[in-house]
Amino acid sequence: MFPAIAGYPIGYFTSWGVSTPIQTAMTLFFISGCILSITCLLLNRYNLIRHRRCDYLQNYLFGIGLLVTSLAILISLSQVPEQRTALPKIYEYIPCFPIEHRNHPIFVMNLDGDLIGALIVIIVFGATAQLLYFLFASIYHLTIRNQQKVSAFSTRTRNLQKAFFYSISLQIFIPIFIIFFPWIYVGISCVFDYYNQALNNLVTLDCGFHGIVSSISMLAIHKPYRDAVIKLMMGDR
Repeated sequence: MFPAIAGYPIGYFTSWGVSTPIQTAMTLFFISGCILSITCLLLNRYNLIRHRRCDYLQNYLFGIGLLVTSLAILISLSQVPEQRTALPKIYEYIPCFPIEHRNHPIFVMNLDGDLIGALIVIIVFGATAQLLYFLFASIYHLTIRNQQKVSAFSTRTRNLQKAFFYSISLQIFIPIFIIFFPWIYVGISCVFDYYNQALNNLVTLDCGFHGIVSSISMLAIHKPYRDAVIKLMMGDR
């Protein structure tokens, strides 16, 4: 319900009795962990392409990222208002709020989304800057840098490195591209207090496609996975 940070979950956790605040915290930590793991994956490929082991840099980057995202999540959760007084304000703020949705366990995380919106924009742009740096630095070392010096690996090995890196990059950036613009809209909507239910619905639908897009891109890019799924569907074990 942007720009107010409010909503209610639907799924197995709700039917199992898991409270909405706990589900919200779990979702935020899972998203943060996904962002950090993608960054560390590209950093690992970057180090392998340069033929260097920089485990300390990877651990340092992961630790800093985990600290920053954890602080951002804790700050966001500390801004949770009193639900009994917050819900009526949500009903007043959002016009034509469907009556049937009021029976769901709506959780208001924040009425004033300026802080959370700013944190979302900072985290998204910070993570994107790191991903793009490791991406283009790896491409540089795979192409231009390898041509300027004698590599310790054969031409076939370098070609395999390029093919694998490009496949991993496509698998990572296709799903990220799906959710990048929705999250930017969420941040801008919260900061500038902009309400548009049509865009809110599109954001929800777009993020819902992230899982299937990730699966399809993995199967389309990696032939072994694709062959294994085809064999499984054909009943060939």
